[in-house]
Amino acid sequence: MSRVQVKVQAEDENYPIMRKMSIRTNSASITTPIRSFHLKRETTSESRLIQNDKVRGINEIYHELTKQKIEEIDSDVDKLNEWGKKLRYAFTIPKIKDELNLLYFTYENKDRITGRPNSLPTDTEIEYLCNMVTHPTSEIIIPPLIPNLSGRDYLIFLKKFFKFLNSYGKKQTIMGNIPVVSTKELRDINQFYFENGVNLFSIDFDGKYPMDSYLLINEVRKLSSEIKKEYNMETFMHAFNVPSPKTQVSKHVTPAKDILTFASGFDSYGTNHKGSKMPPHVAEEINEKIKQSMQKAERNNTRYIPAFRLFNRSDYGYYKNDTKKLETIFNDTQENVIKLSDLTNPNYNERQSKGFRRAFNVEMQALEALEYHMHIEESSINEHVKEKEYGKENFQRIGKLIK
Repeated sequence: MSRVQVKVQAEDENYPIMRKMSIRTNSASITTPIRSFHLKRETTSESRLIQNDKVRGINEIYHELTKQKIEEIDSDVDKLNEWGKKLRYAFTIPKIKDELNLLYFTYENKDRITGRPNSLPTDTEIEYLCNMVTHPTSEIIIPPLIPNLSGRDYLIFLKKFFKFLNSYGKKQTIMGNIPVVSTKELRDINQFYFENGVNLFSIDFDGKYPMDSYLLINEVRKLSSEIKKEYNMETFMHAFNVPSPKTQVSKHVTPAKDILTFASGFDSYGTNHKGSKMPPHVAEEINEKIKQSMQKAERNNTRYIPAFRLFNRSDYGYYKNDTKKLETIFNDTQENVIKLSDLTNPNYNERQSKGFRRAFNVEMQALEALEYHMHIEESSINEHVKEKEYGKENFQRIGKLIK
């Protein structure tokens, strides 16, 4: 059973899947809905740039592991120490000591030479993964993700993972990892978590919008109801790998779908860690246009600024950075720490600027999540979101699907 306390503080009577909850661990105390931040060693990561204490509370620390990497650090003590040092550095920010830090791993054992895809890890691999995920600074253990593994094989992996994990000491608090698989396989995975008394869950959307996976969401909600009935425990649902809207070159404003993850019944969500997938010819065309733009800027003795989009809390639109009167649309307030001027500040190089642009949107979403607390208490989520020009249509669609 989980030693994390999950309590419902308020529920929107007109939209009951949105709840205000308190989550307490030995070191952290947070209130949902809440936007999680990506935490890396780099100074440009979201958690390092967003210093707004009002919206902080959850950090995702994400690492990719391969069979080759494990074999390297297992056979070389210097590489093992270096790997451990890099991971430790991610936990050195003073602010995160009182926050919920979720340590995620993906594991791949595919053969790049033969093209063989990821397969069920061996017992030796699983035992090694158990050892790696039990980091002393992480209060919650999350089973590693194994991309493109079938739900059937992932369930076999989970059963062995839980068994081997017990040999590493005291009973661990586990957050169940739920991949996007077929409904039948999903039900089997959910049943396994149910039988093991798990009430914390992370759903990996693999770079797809939660609002498009209503069948999965309904199965997870069913699991949540069964846990409440059998164990009298509330569940905490975190959405992982939620993407930002894809850029539509012809439109100055793109509707925000990521912020509606909360409306889909999730208590928190984080940034997509997967790179965008596009056909090679499309990537080549984009790179050529960027190259031409950079050459033009150089000829005009100006700074090249790549296109980017900004999330607007007022209407749930993602605006292109060349939109007219952008400063009027995004009127800086004392609420947000990252300012519009930070996004094109000539004192920052492009890597730093890119970090600020990403963090700007994340902070806006975090502030919106904070405002949800009041609307849930007042049962006014419907009225609040229906005022958002670029959010109300998808919000109504979600409401119909999950009913």
